This record gives sequence, structure tokens and C-alpha cells, in this order.
Amino acid sequence: MSDKNEEKKAEKTTNGAAVEEPTAGGPTAQGSRASESTANGPADSTPHPYEEILDDYPLRDAVEDPVWSVRIVKGWIWFLAICGGGIVLLTVLGFFFD
Repeated sequence: MSDKNEEKKAEKTTNGAAVEEPTAGGPTAQGSRASESTANGPADSTPHPYEEILDDYPLRDAVEDPVWSVRIVKGWIWFLAICGGGIVLLTVLGFFFD
């Protein structure tokens, strides 16, 4: 997992797209700087301190995620579905036999 983090840190990206180094003196160099400064704020602004620690997430692989929380949510969904079905059943039976 540390290899992935090192690759992410080595590859500079901005909003999912690779940042291209502008060529000196060309018209595209000024154009890319202008678009970079308008889309992402000033081009020379410092990154937010949290951006450095975001490269370390997720902390664990999906295989290691806690399964118990998913089981609890599924249990509550089934419980609510059964309760709702019971309410509908009692409503229908009450309509016909009351």
C-alpha cells in the first residue's frame, strides 16, 4: 500500500488531470497559467495542509473493512421491511373483515 502512496505523491495532479509544465516563452505557457489561475485560484497559492494527509487514505483495503456494520444495517432494513409488510397486511385484512 505504501507503493501506491509513493506513486500518488510522485504524480502531481490537479482535479484528476495531470499538470503539464508550461514551456518557456510560448503562447500556450501563458494560456495554461491563466486557465490554471482562474480555475483553481492563484497558481502560486500554497496547498491546504489537509491535502498532504489525504494521500494516505483509505487507511485499509476494502477486504479489511468492518463487516459487522454492514450486517447491522442489513438487519435493520429487514426489520423495517417486515414491520411495513405487517402493517400493510393488517390494513388489508382490516378493510375486508372489519
